[in-house]
Formats: sequence, C-alpha cells, structure tokens
Amino acid sequence: MFDAVAERDRWRGEYIRRAIERGKCRAAERHGAAVGYGVLTYAFYGNGMIEIVYVAEEHRCSGGEDGAGPSLTPGGHTATP
Repeated sequence: MFDAVAERDRWRGEYIRRAIERGKCRAAERHGAAVGYGVLTYAFYGNGMIEIVYVAEEHRCSGGEDGAGPSLTPGGHTATP
C-alpha cells in the first residue's frame, strides 16, 4: 500500500476498503501504474463531494511532459481490493 496514512490508521484503511467495495473509490494512474486514489460520494445534500484524495508522495507536484499529472477522472478505473 502506498498510502502512508492508511498504513498507520486502521480506520482510514477500513474506510478505503469499504469505498472500494461500494465502487466509490477511483484510482489515479500514471503510465499504467496506480499512483493515487480518490473517494467521491453524494452524502452532502445529494451533491458530489470528494472525501479523500491521495497521491503517492513521489508523484505529487510532478506534472508530466505535457504538463498533465496523474488522472483521476470519471473515465478512470474504479479501484479494486
């Protein structure tokens, strides 16, 4: 696991696992490798809300050659356990 917080915080790890099981967690990828994730829910008065965004430390502030960093889009992959 590349999320250092989830490694130390059992609650966060369980929250992420449940989000994955519910299909609410999206993986951010760069060159085919997972480098982060995000959890999108609609618990805030029915509006979309990003509850967690995590990018592995070595990929933060590291836009690619075209200026684009890791992608976390609706067309992205749903994270799997």
